[in-house]
Amino acid sequence: MGRLGQTWHMSFTVKSLVLVGCRGGAGHTHRLIRLRQYERSESDGTWERIQGDDEWFLRKTEEGVEQYPRPEFRCPKCKRERVYEHDVFQRELERAASDDGLLLI
Repeated sequence: MGRLGQTWHMSFTVKSLVLVGCRGGAGHTHRLIRLRQYERSESDGTWERIQGDDEWFLRKTEEGVEQYPRPEFRCPKCKRERVYEHDVFQRELERAASDDGLLLI
C-alpha cells in the first residue's frame, strides 16, 4: 500500500465482447462449446446478441401485449438448458465482462 495521502488506482479491463458457452455439467464435462456472443451497445450500454435476434417473446401485461427479451440456451452436446430473465442476464454479462469474458450456462 502507498503512504497516507497517496492514491492508488486499480486498473482492470472491461471487455466489450462476452462469449456464452457450455462445458457440461457434473459427470458430463466436454470441451467448451460456443453458444452465443454478446457485445456492449455503445448507444444505450446494454448487452446485445451479435448473431441473430431470437431472444424475444410476447407477454401480456396490464397495458397489453409487449415484447420482452428472455434469452434461452441449450447445449447441443449435453442438452443442458438455461433460461434467464433479462435483467439478471444483463448483470451476468456485466460480471463476465469484468472477469474473463466468458459466461457458462
